[in-house]
Amino acid sequence: MSRREGQLKAEFQDWFPHLAAGVWYPAAELASHVLAQLRCGEPRWEPGDRIPSDSHFIFRGEDDTRAPGRRTRRTDPAGGVP
Repeated sequence: MSRREGQLKAEFQDWFPHLAAGVWYPAAELASHVLAQLRCGEPRWEPGDRIPSDSHFIFRGEDDTRAPGRRTRRTDPAGGVP
């Protein structure tokens, strides 16, 4: 399986000035970047259940390195958090 990647949606480019819209990044790199931005107090959004958010990013691929029992986007219940 392919590694998990994410791409910033163009409409959120101003919210994430250190990322280029339309470029595929490793999902772990995106998560680190977004968490660092949250710690610095720079966000223009409210953190949700997932970081990075499906609202701001498009994702592809699978995560073969996930820990057993860890939630994945694929296993999330329809409609959000249970």
